[in-house]
Amino acid sequence: MSIKVKTTPTTRRLMKNINYIKNTLNLPQEDFADAIRLMKFTIGAWLEGRAFPSPQQLKRISDAYKVSID
Repeated sequence: MSIKVKTTPTTRRLMKNINYIKNTLNLPQEDFADAIRLMKFTIGAWLEGRAFPSPQQLKRISDAYKVSID
């Protein structure tokens, strides 16, 4: 049984941007997660829309990958 979560345009854009970073840098999910000190299942939950990063986690992504969080 899968849980369906309603996503918004903002959350879909966030998922797309995280995927873009991972794919552009050719990073497995685990390496992406390690760089921001999280577990890979957390990233998976974000990409599936089951969870969303906190402001602190967004800051870690910004710092680790030199991207804007605006």
